[in-house]
Amino acid sequence: MTLPVPHGNDPSAPNGSTLANNLQVGDLPIQQWLHLPEVDSTNSYAKSWCDQAEDLELPLLVTCDQQTAGRGRGNNQWSHRSGNLAFSIGVLKHPTVPPQWLPIWTAVCLHRTASRFLPDSRVAIKWPNDLYIEGRKNAGILIESAVQSRVAVVGVGINLLAPHQNFADGVFHWSETGKHYPATEVLETFLREFLLLQFVSPSAQQQLLQYFDRHDWLKGKQIQLNRGDTILCGEYVGLSVDGFLQLRDEEEQNLQTIVSADQIRPVDETR
Repeated sequence: MTLPVPHGNDPSAPNGSTLANNLQVGDLPIQQWLHLPEVDSTNSYAKSWCDQAEDLELPLLVTCDQQTAGRGRGNNQWSHRSGNLAFSIGVLKHPTVPPQWLPIWTAVCLHRTASRFLPDSRVAIKWPNDLYIEGRKNAGILIESAVQSRVAVVGVGINLLAPHQNFADGVFHWSETGKHYPATEVLETFLREFLLLQFVSPSAQQQLLQYFDRHDWLKGKQIQLNRGDTILCGEYVGLSVDGFLQLRDEEEQNLQTIVSADQIRPVDETR
């Protein structure tokens, strides 16, 4: 992958790109910003940028107009069309806190952002990386690590408009409310929340868990959890003090702590 050279926080922007021409990052702690008219994956690009840059300055931001091969967790794909949001932030080098707190922080910031624009909608968080609105998935988070630089890259995709038809089933998009939500305003609002990075101290982590619990989409549900070839079913009982999913096994009634999963669904969705 050949990378263009970014200059400070000035984007390399195509003419006519609303996001590139209107996004203001001057008063945000973004050190480098690159906007691309088209990219396969903002996360893949950001990771390569972090690994190849001679003078890496963080946080860095990658935005785009079109993303042709967006990725979710596992083998999931993420559809992106112009007018929606797909972006990645290179944010932490050699993280000093357990890695599970960054996705929880990101999800909380995403929830706060959506709730600000959609105050009359039911907005919820699904562990570990999804935003649900009106009971349907709206946004996703993918956090990866650049191989050489060990920078944590946070990718976010938000459906402001309807996704491509092949990805539309069960998806909520903000335009369903009948209003227009400029991508620049949504992204700026998210960045102002996210770049505070308030998840390091134990007290901040406690507050995150309390917020998550109030807006937890899985709360009170019987769930099926897929992890490789293993399928677990049971009662979801919230997050542990360390930020991991807790499942009460339906057969043994044992409480299990789940660190990661390929897929989590309410039992009534698996039938």
